[in-house]
Amino acid sequence: MEGHGVFKQTSAAPTVYVNYITKISGSGATAVGPGAQVNNFQTVPSREDIRVHPNDANVSHGGARNINVGREEQVYQDTYTYEGARPGRRSSASERNPGSYCLPNVTEEYYQQRFGSKWTPKPTKFIDRQQDCADETLSKESFLQDVDKSLKEFESSGGPLKEQKKEVILLQVLPYLEQSWRKASSQKMDAYMILAKLSSCKSCGEVAKHALQQFQYLLFRDNLDSCKESLLKVEKIVRSSIISSDAVFKEEADSAREVRLSVYKRILSLICIHQIQASFSTVDFKQDLKKLQQDLKQYCTQICYKKKNYFRYSMEFIQGAISYLLRGSSRATATNLGDCLDNCRSLLEDQESDVMQEFPEKLKKIVKKAKAGDWFDLHCVLCYLHGKVHSERPTPEMCIERQALILFRRIVEAYQEGGGRDDWRFCLLVGSLLSDIVMNNMTKELRIEAGGCMINLLKDKKLQKKPECRVILERVSSEMLFSPDPVTKMLFANQLLENQSFQQPLPEDLHVQHLRNRYRNQTLEINKPTISQGQKYFVKHGMFQGKEVIVKILYVTKQDILASDSPNHSRKREKIISEAYSLRRLRCFNHPNIAILLGCNTKSLPYHVITEYERNGNLLHFVQASRRNDELLPTAMLLEMLLNIIEALLFLENHGLVHRALMAENILVGDDYRCKLSGMHALRKLQKGTAEDGRNNDEMYDYCTSDECCLEVVCDDDGDESVRSKAPECILKKSYSTASDVWAFGVLMYEVFTYGCRPYRNIPGDNDVAKHVAYNNGMPPCESCFQDEEFALMRKCWERNRSRRITLCSLKGGLQKLHEIAMDPESEEKPRDNPPPLDICINDKFCQCDEKGDDAPTRYNEEDGPLVKEKITNADKNHLRRLFKLNTPPTLAKISKIDNLDSHYPVVEIISTDPPLGNLKDYVLNRRCQLGDIVVFLSQVASALHFLHVNHIVHGDLRAEYVNVVAPDKVEVTRFGRSLLLPKRANESTSASCVVQRNMPPDATRWSAPEVIQDNNYSHASDVWAFAVLAWELYTAFATGQEHRDYSIPYRSHAAEEVIHQIRNVGPLSRPDGCPDWVYIVMHQCWAFDPVQRPPFIAIFDCLTTRQPMDSWLMSLWKERHEKSEWPDLPITQTENACHIINKDKDCIKDIIEQMCNDG
Repeated sequence: MEGHGVFKQTSAAPTVYVNYITKISGSGATAVGPGAQVNNFQTVPSREDIRVHPNDANVSHGGARNINVGREEQVYQDTYTYEGARPGRRSSASERNPGSYCLPNVTEEYYQQRFGSKWTPKPTKFIDRQQDCADETLSKESFLQDVDKSLKEFESSGGPLKEQKKEVILLQVLPYLEQSWRKASSQKMDAYMILAKLSSCKSCGEVAKHALQQFQYLLFRDNLDSCKESLLKVEKIVRSSIISSDAVFKEEADSAREVRLSVYKRILSLICIHQIQASFSTVDFKQDLKKLQQDLKQYCTQICYKKKNYFRYSMEFIQGAISYLLRGSSRATATNLGDCLDNCRSLLEDQESDVMQEFPEKLKKIVKKAKAGDWFDLHCVLCYLHGKVHSERPTPEMCIERQALILFRRIVEAYQEGGGRDDWRFCLLVGSLLSDIVMNNMTKELRIEAGGCMINLLKDKKLQKKPECRVILERVSSEMLFSPDPVTKMLFANQLLENQSFQQPLPEDLHVQHLRNRYRNQTLEINKPTISQGQKYFVKHGMFQGKEVIVKILYVTKQDILASDSPNHSRKREKIISEAYSLRRLRCFNHPNIAILLGCNTKSLPYHVITEYERNGNLLHFVQASRRNDELLPTAMLLEMLLNIIEALLFLENHGLVHRALMAENILVGDDYRCKLSGMHALRKLQKGTAEDGRNNDEMYDYCTSDECCLEVVCDDDGDESVRSKAPECILKKSYSTASDVWAFGVLMYEVFTYGCRPYRNIPGDNDVAKHVAYNNGMPPCESCFQDEEFALMRKCWERNRSRRITLCSLKGGLQKLHEIAMDPESEEKPRDNPPPLDICINDKFCQCDEKGDDAPTRYNEEDGPLVKEKITNADKNHLRRLFKLNTPPTLAKISKIDNLDSHYPVVEIISTDPPLGNLKDYVLNRRCQLGDIVVFLSQVASALHFLHVNHIVHGDLRAEYVNVVAPDKVEVTRFGRSLLLPKRANESTSASCVVQRNMPPDATRWSAPEVIQDNNYSHASDVWAFAVLAWELYTAFATGQEHRDYSIPYRSHAAEEVIHQIRNVGPLSRPDGCPDWVYIVMHQCWAFDPVQRPPFIAIFDCLTTRQPMDSWLMSLWKERHEKSEWPDLPITQTENACHIINKDKDCIKDIIEQMCNDG
C-alpha cells in the first residue's frame, strides 16, 4: 500500500510531518510518499488519533502492527507540502482540468477514511500544560530541596537562566505548594514559610506578586486550626518585606502593596486569635512591632484623605492588631475579644445550640462597641468565623461550618440593626468575606446562604444612601455574577442589573478580574489596554504561563447570566465555541502558520480564548503601518507572508476543512514576519454535495455538474467574513468550499499589494458590492501598483466557475516563482507605483480650552459644515448606542453619528455639529449676553442634566466650555464621551442613590466633587457639584472678561492635586462679583461635602424657573434651616420678561422632588 500522510505525535516531543518513503515490516502496510493513494486499510482511526514518535522506530498501531521506519524521514520544519490526492481535487490519473476542485466517485467510506470523525464544534475547556524541564537542576524538586539556596541563586542569576528559573517557580513550585497545603494541615506552615520567602523576592516583581496572591488565597481558606508559634517566623519575614531598609514594599506597585498588607493583616489576626487561645509569647518581637507601628503611623498621615479601600483598611487593621499585641497576653485574655472567641467556639462545638436564638451578650457588646467606632474586636471575630466556614480541607466538618456561617450572618444582622451599618470598613470586610464564600466554598448550601446575606446588605436602604458603602458592596457583589450557582447568579443579576437591557454587557474589568482569579496558577495577567473591541467581544494583551498572549473574551450580558443553564447557545456564543473547538483540534499539529491555542473555556462564563501574542498585530494594520513609516514593505516580504498563509490553507485543505473568514484582518504577523491564520470561529468540515443540492437558476452562475460531487458546506451564517471577500457562490447560495477560500485569498492579495486598501474601494456600500460580484461578474480592479504577474494570479483566484479556479497547490507554485524572482540578486525588481490612498484623513484642529485631556473635542470641516469630534478609547459602546438612540430634548446637543461603534476598533468617534455661536464660556467671557441671561442658561443646563439623570446617565464632565450656544437665549449641553451609565437596582425607582466608578481624568479635577477626586465615585450628586462650579465660572467670566479669562478657572491659584485639600480646609469657591445672593445659596447647597445633602436637578430647575425663587421648594427648605438674619433681602423676583419662567403645579413639583430626595 502506498500513502501520504501527516501524523500527530504525543505531547512529549515536537510534531513531525512526514512526506517521504517509509517501509513497514510484517503484514502491515507500506507508505510511499508523495502523491500516493491509500488502499487496504481495514480500520483507519481519525487522523488526529494517529501518533508517531520521531525517535521511536517501532510504533504500535491498532494493537496489532509494528511499524519499523526503514530510512530516515524527511522532516519539514518551515515548509509543508501536500501533494497527494486532496479532498476537492481529482486524482492525477483522471484529472481533465488541472484547476478542478471536483472529485468523482467519492464514497462515504473514502471520506471517513480520509478525514476521520466528524468536525462537530461543542463547548470545551483546555489549558496548555507546561512540561517539566528536562534539566533536573531546573525543577521544583531541586528548588524545594533547599529553598534559601535556590532563592539566592535565582536572585543573583540573569538572562535566559533567570527566565527559566522564574517559570519553574511560577508554573511548578507555586501550584505544588497549593496542592501540598490542601493535603494535610501539617504542611500548611511549610507552604506559608516558602511563600513568605518568595513574596520577598527583590529581583523579580512577578514572582513576588504571584507568591503574594497565592499566600493571600490560602490564608483566606485557613480554618485557623494549624496556627502554631512557627507562624511568628512567617510574620517576621513578611514584616521585614515591609519595614526593612531594603524592603520590597517600598519599590512595588500599589496593587502589590495592597495584597502584601492584606496578607500581613491576616497573619496578625491569626496571631491575635491564637495568642488568646494558646497564650504563646510575643515578647521576642514586641520591639519590632513598635517600630512597625511608628512607620505605619507616619505613612497613614499621608493617606488620611485617600480612598476608602482595602489598602487603607489593612493599614488601620494592622495598627489595631499591633496595639492589641503590645498589651500583653495576660490582659488580652481578659478582654471582650477573648470572651467572644470562647462564646463562638462553644456555640460551634455544640450541635444542639440554636445560633439564631442564642446570641451571646459578649457578642452584642462588641457589636455595640463597633458601632461606636471601636471595630477591631468585631473584625477579628468575623475573620475567625470566616476561617471556620471554609471547607477546603481534607475532612470537612459540615456542622461547624454551617453554624459558623449562621453566626456570621447573625452578627451582620445585629450590626445593621439600630444604625452603624454605614461604616465603610465593616462593609469592606463583610463584603469581601461573603464574596469569598460565595465564589470559593466547596458546599453549595453555604455558598447560597452567604449570597443571601449579601443580598440583604445590598437592599439596606440606609446603606444605599452612603456612597462609599454602596460602591464597596456593589464592587464585591459584582464578582458574584460569575458564581458557580445559577440561583445565586440570577439573584445578583436581578439586584445589580435592574436598569440594564438584557443585551448590555458587564464591564470589561469584571470579566478580566474573574479570569485572573480563575487562572491564578497559570499566572494570567491582563493589565494592558484593549487591542480591539466589538459588539460581542473584546481582545486584551496579557501574560499567561510566562508568555505574551492575546485574550479574546466574549461579553457576558444579563441575558447570558439569566439563561446560563439553557442548552441553547446564542449566535455569538456559538462562534466562540466553534473557534475554541477548532483551535483545540488543530493545536495538536502545532502548525507554524496557524494561531497557537494556550487556553480556553466555553463551558462556563465568560467564554474566552487565549492564544499566543503576535508582535506585529494583524496583517491589515501591519501593511497599512508601513505607509506611515514612509518605507513600504518590499515585494519579497509580501510574497513570503502570502506563502505562509498558503501553507496554512493547504493544511486545512488536507484535513477537509474550509476557513470561510479569510481576510487580512484575520492574519496575525509574528516575529520574523511569519504569518499565522486566525479567525477559526468560521471553520467548517467539508461535505459531499451535488449540483442538485445547490444549483442556481441564474445562468450567470454555474455550479459544478451533478457528476462532479463537489465537497462543500452550506451555512446559514456568513462566518463574519466581509462581503468584499466572498465568492459568488457564498453570496448566492451560502456555499463554501476550498475554492471559495481561494477567491478570498485573491482578495487578500489585493489588500496586501495595495498596502491595506479596502477591496472594491470605489463601491461604498456592501450591498452594492454583493450585487456587483453576484450578478455583474465583479472583481476587485487592477491597481497601478500591481505587477502583471501578481494580478494574473489574482484573476485565476476570481474565476466565476469555482471548478475552474486555480488550486491552492498551483497558487503556491505561482507565488514561489514570484518570490524566487524577487529574491534573485541578479534580477532587477520592477518599480512599483505608489498604492492608492486609504480613506481620507482629516487633520483635527483642537478647540481652545484651558486644560485638555487626550480625548478633548476637536473641530474639523466637512461639506455640510464644521463638526466636532470626540475620540474615546475603550468606551462603553453599548452605553453609547443607548445614548445615541435617546430622544434628546432641545437642551442636549444631538449626536450626529458615532464612528467605529460597530467595529472591532477600540477608539470610537462621537460626531456632533459645531455650534454657530461657540461655547458658553467664551460667549460669556466676550460679554455677548446680559448678566441676567446667566440664570436662563443655568436653567437650561439643569433641565438637560435632569433628563440625563432620569435616564440613569451621569454626564461626568460638566463645565461651561462643554455647553454650546445655539441662539442668544438657547444653550445645549454637549461632551458625552465621558458620560456613564448608572447601575440601578431592582428595588429602586430612580438612580438617585446609584454610584459608578471610573478613574477621574486629570484635567477634570477642578470641576469634580470630593468623592470623585478621592474615590472615583460618580453619581447624580457629582454632576450637581460640577453644575455649581459651572455657575461660578459663568459669573466670574462675566465679571472679568476675556482679557482676564484665567480668573474664571476654578481654584486658579492652586495646583490640581491641591484642590481636594482646598475644599476640605478652606471650603468651596467664594461668591463671584455680580452673582445674586439667592443663586449663590443654590450653588452652596450643591457644594455640600456629603453627596446625600446635595439637591437633585429637578429642585434646582424648579428654583431657577420660579418667578419668586425664595418661595421654591429648595429655598423654602433652606429658609427652614437658617435664621432670618441669614436670609437675603426679600422679596426677590425675577424680571417680567424672563423667558425661562415656568408656571408650575407646586404640589406636583414638590412630590417629584421629594421622591428624588427620598430615593437619594
